[in-house]
Amino acid sequence: MRTVLNVVRAVPDLLSAAVLVAMVGVGALPGILALVLFNVGIIVKLVSESIDAMDAGPIEAGRAAGGTQLQINRTLALPDTWPAFVAQTLYVFELNVRASSVLGLVGAGGLGLLIDAVRTYYRYDQLSLIILEILVLVVLLDALSAAVRRRLV
Repeated sequence: MRTVLNVVRAVPDLLSAAVLVAMVGVGALPGILALVLFNVGIIVKLVSESIDAMDAGPIEAGRAAGGTQLQINRTLALPDTWPAFVAQTLYVFELNVRASSVLGLVGAGGLGLLIDAVRTYYRYDQLSLIILEILVLVVLLDALSAAVRRRLV
């Protein structure tokens, strides 16, 4: 499974969006699909690395105590990896906000489609406002992400 996800992650989201626009058509759907494909690979890689870095002692103790794999995962592995999973998911969500502004330039909808439409008519006042809104949104998401991470630790 890791090999398949490595291949999916190796394809840039902009290239995936361009191919999906040709397959599905112009709009938000190819952008969403491109981001989902790219981000699933990233999240799985980062979370699997945090699972691999876990201390093996408690898991071995759970097996020695006769716990099933589901019980071990639920009571021992999940509490250790949950903060990393949430942090990585929030980070990828922040990346998606930035990437959506670029994906629209190839016809994949989102903020980039609006940026392209405004840029085409040389409305730089509106373009600067859109860029400022993206900046405010990213800063707010970063603050929310920091607050959630503080609560998890």
